[in-house]
Amino acid sequence: MRRVIQKEDPLKRNILGFVLAALVVLIVGCVHQPLGVKHKEVLIYDQAFDYTYDGVIKALNSAYPWQLSTTDKSRGTIEAFNQKYWDTLDADKRTATILVKRISRKQTSVELALESQTVVGVGDLLKAIDSVLGRSHE
Repeated sequence: MRRVIQKEDPLKRNILGFVLAALVVLIVGCVHQPLGVKHKEVLIYDQAFDYTYDGVIKALNSAYPWQLSTTDKSRGTIEAFNQKYWDTLDADKRTATILVKRISRKQTSVELALESQTVVGVGDLLKAIDSVLGRSHE
C-alpha cells in the first residue's frame, strides 16, 4: 500500500493571506469615522433671511471638500456635495441638505435636514457656516 502525502499549495496560502489582509484594511477603513453622530444643532443669526442664505453659500464655497450642489431660495434649501466620497458605495456620505428658515424679519436659523444629520463631515460644514456668519447659538 502506497501512501500519498499532499503538500499544501503555496498559492492557496497566499490567496488566503491576501483575503485576510484585505478584510483587515476594509474594517479599519470603515472605523476611521464615528458612525451615527447626529448633528441636531440649530444656528440662530440676528440678520435677515437673504443675508443668512448668502452667507451659507459663501461658507460652502470655502469649505473644502464640500461643494455647492443645488439651491432653492424660495424653499430655503441648499444642497452640498462632499467631494471626498464619490463612489456609489458612499452615497449616504455625499450629500447634505441645509435648511435656512426665517424666524422673524431680522432673525434666521440654519440647520441640517433630518436625513443629513448623520452624514460624515457635516459637523465641519456647520463650523464653516458658523465662522462665516458669526452666531448666537441655540
